[in-house]
Amino acid sequence: MPIPTLISGLFNARPKAILALACTALAFYLLIVQVPAMARTRVLNMLESAGFGEASVESVYLRPMGIRATDIKLDASGLDIIKTFDVDLSWPSFIVTGEIKGLRIKDATISSNIDDISAISRKLTEKILTLPDFRLNLSDVVIDISTIFGDIRVRLDASVENADNPHVRKIQAKLTADQYQLGFSSEWEGLVNKDGTLDLTGNIVDGRMNMGPLRISRFNGWAGTGFDGKAYKLQTQLEAGSAAFMDVPLQKLSVISEITPEQTVLSARSGISGMKDVLFTADLTRNEKQESFTAILKGDNFGGLLDYIDETTTKNKTIPETLLNRRRFELTITFQPDRRFVGGPLPFSISLNTDGSDVMEGNALFYSDTMDVRGSLETDTNLAMAFQDYFKIPSENIKQNFIRLDGDSRHFLQSKEQTAN
Repeated sequence: MPIPTLISGLFNARPKAILALACTALAFYLLIVQVPAMARTRVLNMLESAGFGEASVESVYLRPMGIRATDIKLDASGLDIIKTFDVDLSWPSFIVTGEIKGLRIKDATISSNIDDISAISRKLTEKILTLPDFRLNLSDVVIDISTIFGDIRVRLDASVENADNPHVRKIQAKLTADQYQLGFSSEWEGLVNKDGTLDLTGNIVDGRMNMGPLRISRFNGWAGTGFDGKAYKLQTQLEAGSAAFMDVPLQKLSVISEITPEQTVLSARSGISGMKDVLFTADLTRNEKQESFTAILKGDNFGGLLDYIDETTTKNKTIPETLLNRRRFELTITFQPDRRFVGGPLPFSISLNTDGSDVMEGNALFYSDTMDVRGSLETDTNLAMAFQDYFKIPSENIKQNFIRLDGDSRHFLQSKEQTAN
């Protein structure tokens, strides 16, 4: 058809036909140009409000009932990613008001450092309290946490939905780990109120841990987090029926922690299986101004403890009388944060008191990646020779009343034959 004839036909067409053509052109413009740009912008805005201001989206697809974004990089390095990001919506409502009905995130990986857990917990609580009134579903979310004993990987599946009460939203989640260093299964549920309060609790079962010299074969516990409108609080309580420290069997191990915006507090208590009078305690406090950690091992029979350790670990050592005859004791190990540089070994002070007298003190560096200990201890000459014999310390590491520590800490309770093997 000649162009002039087409133009003439358009001008002579009925008004309904012209309106239909205009609507078709508008729909075409919205579908091809405006809506995809709006969809990408909305996805990026949602990610930014969640704390990922550097996020970038590889692809955005329009679907009959929503938007799908794929291969999302959450940071500049591209290490934190979301594979699939689905937005459920009604197109007319979305185009007019931007309203969405639900959000589904699948196959995501997020990394963090153990030192940042407190800040992350606070931010997560804040985000939960400000969630819009749409359904949220997370599946196959992997969280990698870097620790001094290696990377810990946990998996998260969660959902947030409206409850029967219009002022309350229901949260359900499952958090699991299955690695050599850490394994557990936990289920969480709770409520978030529109008045700005949060109550979330979880049960932890089938736990196990292998970190440095500590092994826990099974632990169970409880955890809870809440927000009263002013500050959040995360509390945990774990109990283990079977554990070992440097192959020494422990009993009645319990760990209690509390994390608030101001500080992190952790306390551990344990006995030694077969030694009712021995108690091990560890206390950690960390805030903006200071970080303190103290571990204490104390009891009523120092010689009896050494004899028991020999029976349960090596069975090949002769205990010198100067150690065997000692009774009440307290061994204290204290972290020295002011002496540590970033990425370096952990510095500790060490002291031993027996029968009311301070008999040994010194400093040591602990290398968590290799379990090596380097440092020096000062005691009297007789005790130095006794410790050398019991712990199989090389003679060149003994200088009169000084003991030089230099080696794998896991070998201190082994015999010469075991160390050689």
